[in-house]
Amino acid sequence: MKKFLKLFLIICIVVSFVLFLKGTDIGESVRLIRKLDSGIFYIFLVTFTAYCFGGLALKYCIDADEKPKFPKLFAIKHVGNIISVFNPSGAIAGELFSANVLISNGVSKQVAYKSVLLSRIMMILAQLALLLFVLIWYLFSLSDELPPVLAYIFYGCFAVFFVVVVFILWFLLKPGSENILIHKEEKKWHKIIFQFRELRSSLAEYIHRRPKDALKAYIFYTIHWLFTSLELFIILRFLGYHVTVFDSLFLDTVIVVSKSAVAFIPGQFGAEELINKFALALVRIGGNNLWLSVSILRRVRQLFWSMVAFVLYWILKRQVKNPEVNLIEEK
Repeated sequence: MKKFLKLFLIICIVVSFVLFLKGTDIGESVRLIRKLDSGIFYIFLVTFTAYCFGGLALKYCIDADEKPKFPKLFAIKHVGNIISVFNPSGAIAGELFSANVLISNGVSKQVAYKSVLLSRIMMILAQLALLLFVLIWYLFSLSDELPPVLAYIFYGCFAVFFVVVVFILWFLLKPGSENILIHKEEKKWHKIIFQFRELRSSLAEYIHRRPKDALKAYIFYTIHWLFTSLELFIILRFLGYHVTVFDSLFLDTVIVVSKSAVAFIPGQFGAEELINKFALALVRIGGNNLWLSVSILRRVRQLFWSMVAFVLYWILKRQVKNPEVNLIEEK
C-alpha cells in the first residue's frame, strides 16, 4: 500500500509538471521575454533575493547551535517550496523534505520538525501582516474611489485576516503549560490534543528564549515577501502599466493567499491563471489579455526556478545520509 501511494504521488507530480509545460505557450513566452528585454533579468534577480531572505529566515527558526551553512539552507528552503507547489499534499511534503534534510545534517528530529513548522508559521504571519497593512492603505487612501461592494469585501477580508493574525500571535506567544501529563488509558483524541499543546508550548518556549532570533526570522520573511511582490511590479511596469509598489504588494499577497486555497492542485495549473485575472480585475488594472501575459511571464519564472530546484534536489539527495529523504515523503 505504501509503495502504491508513493508511485501514485510520483505519477501525480510528473503528470502535473508535464501539464504545466504543455500549458505554457513557449512562443508567446519568448515574445514577452523579448518585450521585457532587461526586465526578465530583474525578475530573476528580485526572486533570487527573495529566496535568499527565505533561507536566512529559516536559519533563525532552527533551535540549534550548529546549523547548516547558508548555501545549504538556501537549497533546502528553495527545494522545499518547489515541492510544496507541485506535490498534491502541498506544504506538508515540502516541509517534511526540509525537516529530513535538516535531520541528515545533524539537527535532532524534534528540533527539525519544530523548526520547519515555526518557519512556515512565521512566513504566513509576515504575509498576512503585510496584507493587513495594504488593506488599511487601500481602505483609507482610496475609500472614495472604491465601489461600495468592493469596500465591504475589503472590510470583511480585513476582519477575517486580523482575527487570524491575532490567533497566530496567541499561538506563538502564550507561555506553555509546564508538566503536561497524559495517561496511557486516555483516548486517542486526548493524545492528539496533548501533542498539539506540547508542540505549541515548544514553539512558545523557543520564542521566549530566543526573541531576537524569532524577530529576525519574521523580519527576513517580511523582506522576502516584499521582494517577491516586486516581480509583479517589474512585469506590469515593463508592459507599460503605471503601478506602485503598494499595488504590486497587494496583488501578490492576494494571489498567494488565494493560491493556498487550491494548494491541492499540483502547480495550481489553471487556478493560478484565473486568480491572476481576478486580482488584476479587482484593482482595475489592464485589459482583457493582461492577465494572460502576467500569467505566462510568472510561469516562465516558475519554470526557471523549478529547474534550479530540480538540480539542487539531486545535489541534496546525494549528500543526505538518511535514505528516507525523498521527494514525496509522507511519513
